[in-house]
Amino acid sequence: MLNKQLDEVEVTRDLFRQALSEHTSESKNHILIQQINDWKHDSIEKIQQTADEARKLLLKYTAKHILDVEIKLNKLTDQLRYNRQENDFIDTDLHQWKKQLIQLTDEFNKPSNITIRQDSKALVNKIYVDISTISSCTMKINANTKWFVNGVTGAEGNERGDGLNQLDCSWSICIDDDEQVIYIADTYNHRIIEWKYGATNWQVVAGNTNGTVVAGGHGQGNRLDQLNGPGYIFVDQDYSVYISDGNNHRVMKWIKDATEGIIVAGDQGQGNGLAQLSGLRGVIVDQLGTVYVADYQNDRIMRWSKEGNTNGTVVAGGHGQGNRLDQLNGPGYIFVDQDYSVYISDGNNHRVMKWIKDATEGIIVAGGQGQGNGLAQLSGLRGVIVD
Repeated sequence: MLNKQLDEVEVTRDLFRQALSEHTSESKNHILIQQINDWKHDSIEKIQQTADEARKLLLKYTAKHILDVEIKLNKLTDQLRYNRQENDFIDTDLHQWKKQLIQLTDEFNKPSNITIRQDSKALVNKIYVDISTISSCTMKINANTKWFVNGVTGAEGNERGDGLNQLDCSWSICIDDDEQVIYIADTYNHRIIEWKYGATNWQVVAGNTNGTVVAGGHGQGNRLDQLNGPGYIFVDQDYSVYISDGNNHRVMKWIKDATEGIIVAGDQGQGNGLAQLSGLRGVIVDQLGTVYVADYQNDRIMRWSKEGNTNGTVVAGGHGQGNRLDQLNGPGYIFVDQDYSVYISDGNNHRVMKWIKDATEGIIVAGGQGQGNGLAQLSGLRGVIVD
C-alpha cells in the first residue's frame, strides 16, 4: 500500500519536473528576454561602430605624426653619418644625439597632440528590469465608497494562465466604481480584460474579439485586432480603453464593443522621432481627448491631439536624460489636471515634476533630494495622482 502511494508521489514529481523544464526552456525565448538580447546586440554594434570611427580617425592623424617623426629621424641620421665620416664629434655630441633619440622615441609612443578620452555621457544606456505594480487611473471613485477591512480576491486566484478566469502578469488596473468594473492589462496574454463585480470569468475588451484567447492569430502581434505586451491603460467616460501597447511602440484606442483598435499615437517603429515612441509607460487622456504618453526610454512626455496627427508634441523633457529642470530620467506615470499641467513621476531622478502647459521646464513638487527614505526623499516611485 505504501509503495503504491510512493509511486504516485514520484509520478507527480516527474510531471512537475517536466513542467518546470518546459517553463525554463520557454523562458529563454520570452519576449522580454529577447528585448535584453536586442539591447545587447544594439549596444555591441554601437560600441563597435564608435570604436571603428575613433580608430579610423586615429590612424589618419598618426600617419601624419609618424611621417613627422621619420623626417626628424632622417635629419639625425644624416648628421650622424656626416660626423662619423668626418670623424668630428666629442662626448657632448654623443650625449646630445642620445637625448634626441630618447625624445623621438617618446614623441613616437606618446604624441603630445593626440589623446584618447571618454565622453562623460554614457554611449550605451544601462538596462534595467522594472517590476511595476499599479498604474494610476483617473476613473471616478465615489466619495462614499466603503472598503472591506479584509481583502477579497476580486480577480485571478486561479494560478497564471490564459484562461478566461486567469491572468499572466497583470501589469496595471483601472477601476470604474460607478459600473463596478475593473479593467486589467493582462500583459503576457496580450489582452485587456474587464472584471465585473460578482463575475467568475473575464470579458476580453481588447486583444481578442470573440471572448477567447488564441495563441498567435489574435494573440501577440501588431495588427489592429492585436496587442503586444500591453502595460498601462486609461478608460475614458465613454468606456473607450486607451492602451500603451509596449512592444508595438504605439497607443491604441479601443472603443467599447469594437472588434479592433485605432492607433492614436506612435506605430512608426521604435525611435525618438516626433512620430515614434520607445518603451512607453503611462497613458492618460485629458478632457479635450488629447492623449499624453510617458515615453520612458526617450525621457520625455509626448502629446497627441484627438485629430489623429502622425507627429506628436513634446510637452515635457526631450532634452536628453538628466536631472536639470528641463530634463527627465525614466518618466513612468503621468497625471493631467484641469489646467492641462502635467505631473510626472520622474523615476530615476526620484522626484515628481509639474510641467505647466507650454512651459520650457518643470517644477519639482515632490522629492528631488536624492534617493532615500527621508521625508523629503523618494525611491523608485511609481504612480502619481493629484486630488
